[in-house]
Amino acid sequence: MVAKDPAKDLGCEVPTLVSTGGAFPRNPHTLAIRWTGYSNFELAYGGQILLLDAYFDRGSMFAPLGFKAADVKKASAILIGHGHFDHMSDAASVAARTGAVVVGAPLTTAKLQTQNLDAKQIRTVTGKGGEVLKFGKFEVEPILGRHGQPPANVTSAFNQALRSAATPLTPEQTAEEAVIRSRGTSDPRIVAEGTITYLITLDDGFRIMYRDSGGAITEFEKAAMQRVGRVDIALAAVAADFLPSLTVPQALEYLRLYKPDVYLPAHYDAPLNGLWRTTEPIFQAMKDENPNLITYSKQYREPVCFDTQKAKR
Repeated sequence: MVAKDPAKDLGCEVPTLVSTGGAFPRNPHTLAIRWTGYSNFELAYGGQILLLDAYFDRGSMFAPLGFKAADVKKASAILIGHGHFDHMSDAASVAARTGAVVVGAPLTTAKLQTQNLDAKQIRTVTGKGGEVLKFGKFEVEPILGRHGQPPANVTSAFNQALRSAATPLTPEQTAEEAVIRSRGTSDPRIVAEGTITYLITLDDGFRIMYRDSGGAITEFEKAAMQRVGRVDIALAAVAADFLPSLTVPQALEYLRLYKPDVYLPAHYDAPLNGLWRTTEPIFQAMKDENPNLITYSKQYREPVCFDTQKAKR
């Protein structure tokens, strides 16, 4: 057995979610961010936990995240970007266990209302202005975004090629996937009405922009950024366009609007077809435009910590 180093801050060293029993960072002004696949993140700060999206039990055809939805025992709130199953399938069960409030667009919360969750724990937002939520030291402003719309000719070609080489799902896996999918919605209105971007501001002014789908910037996002100027961290999805010639321009749009010091990609690990979305061309293009930008691509649950008091203003 290796003794723990008392000089190390376990909240910033150990790949264990705080929501599943891991340690908070020692310093109350240290923010710990852990990525848990797709567009899921855990933000631990000031003794509180904010979960971004909730898609943990993904099925036996996926690489394990290192924990299950049932292991999540603590959370103050869950922010759902949109209601597709791969963003909200475990939101109701985690909220019921932790008492967390779940925030989402009307299409998202309508689905939650069918899943045996106390109505007091469901918060519907439109993202069209005038909605500021407080969860302890987290201030959350929902902003109407737009879901990604990858060109069909590109995605269909990739998916056809992948299907021809992939191992077909077993009947058990097909049934498993159907159950998971049933906990989300495929309503086409998600594109224009059901995708929420979240501007998260900590009590010391440190800002995070969270976007769980790689769609085009909206006028609502432009208005919010004109008001606040910039963010410290952008947690933004890689567009589902596969080709760097398409994903890079979308990422640069986020860089130019959000003006972050740090960028962490979201929604880039492999879905059922096994194809990861490429991040390195995005990182390079972003750094060509802003050489001072810091990018991180972490393993599941691997922490990255920020001293929020030392952030540039």
